[in-house]
Amino acid sequence: MEAHISTKKIAVLGGGNGAFATAGDMALAGHSVRMWTAFPHEVERLFETKTITLQDLGRIGEAKIDLVTEDLAEAVKGADVIFSPSPAFSQEDIAKRLGPHVEDKQVIQLCPGSMGSYVIGKILKENGWWRDIAIAEPGTLPYLTRKLSPTDVLMSGHAVKLPLGVFPAKKTETAIDILRRVSETMSQFRD
Repeated sequence: MEAHISTKKIAVLGGGNGAFATAGDMALAGHSVRMWTAFPHEVERLFETKTITLQDLGRIGEAKIDLVTEDLAEAVKGADVIFSPSPAFSQEDIAKRLGPHVEDKQVIQLCPGSMGSYVIGKILKENGWWRDIAIAEPGTLPYLTRKLSPTDVLMSGHAVKLPLGVFPAKKTETAIDILRRVSETMSQFRD
């Protein structure tokens, strides 16, 4: 099933369960992964080791993260996909931080979405940061996950047939195609 996967540059924003699961899964899939967090003191061990260990279901093992940084511009520069598996209440703040660094052709995926594509799109447009991008949002994370320690993540399941909305709608096919090419874990997305 992974024959269609091509190596991509992935940025993962955050330092919680979803961010660790996404970064680890994408690294084990063979992608170049960079992580950004606004709270480095909460993930000090990851800054030291640049390794996330995934356990249980799906890809398992030690995932090497190429870069762990407090510099958002460095994390997202040249990224094909920017994953933001952060709570909906953080989306406005993330949009304001991310906006100046967004580049054409990037796909931003919010997990959970909670209409975050509208929030982020509005902020990007109001500030002159809008680019030729797609903002994708499933209803939830594609992973059932929790952190067991500062760098160990338990993956106890994956979502199936997860609906995905894309803003602007004309970018739906492009965004879904890119996300499916990133990983079979993302192949459950449906428009």
